[in-house]
Amino acid sequence: MMVLVERDRQILEFMANWAFVVSEQVQEYMGMSAQMSWRRLARLTELGLVTYSKTLNFPRKFYFVSREGLEYLGFPAENSPKGVKLAQLEHDKTLVDIAIDFHRRNPGYEIFGETKMRRLDMSALANDDAAIFSLNRFVGGRSVQVFPDMVAKKDSAMFYIEYEHSPKDRKRLHSLMTGYANSPKVTAVKYYVAPAAWVRVSDVYDSLKNDLPLVGGKPKIQVELYEGGK
Repeated sequence: MMVLVERDRQILEFMANWAFVVSEQVQEYMGMSAQMSWRRLARLTELGLVTYSKTLNFPRKFYFVSREGLEYLGFPAENSPKGVKLAQLEHDKTLVDIAIDFHRRNPGYEIFGETKMRRLDMSALANDDAAIFSLNRFVGGRSVQVFPDMVAKKDSAMFYIEYEHSPKDRKRLHSLMTGYANSPKVTAVKYYVAPAAWVRVSDVYDSLKNDLPLVGGKPKIQVELYEGGK
């Protein structure tokens, strides 16, 4: 059986949260040098636990956990990665940056990205257990699972985090915010909002905020203009 050193396993566990990471993000998350992050990623790639892809518009490597890497971490093989989606590239990359910054400022929290949450909820439902992270939303008369971009968990508290990169349909955004506000599993919610999406998100938020439950004396949902990821 393959055995990794602790640092390599930490990198693999971190990467399993996201659609992909770049080497600088591993460097920042682990607090290591650029040379060391390249070396560790090269080692994990050599072992077959990590793979990478390139796109025509971005001449760099986007790393993600391979099918073998997911199996090593104990996830079903059918949940293998699908690769980088160009339409979501900036959103997905910025989300990892937000997660790293949150982790740095709040080291006591465990971070879960949507990719990992989906795998964990799939396993829970397969075992006839309740979903851990997802909420149910009715769309077109049927119930669908809704996942946030990220969850920060500490003990029984679960803080849901969204990054809105571009304007979302107003009705859908209203429904999602209302679902978060009314869900007992959601302790609080933070929306990081890019300038392009700010007017839409703030308008919907303003229509809801006076009726939102309070957490620590503040509305359960908070919004913040986020100008990173450029």
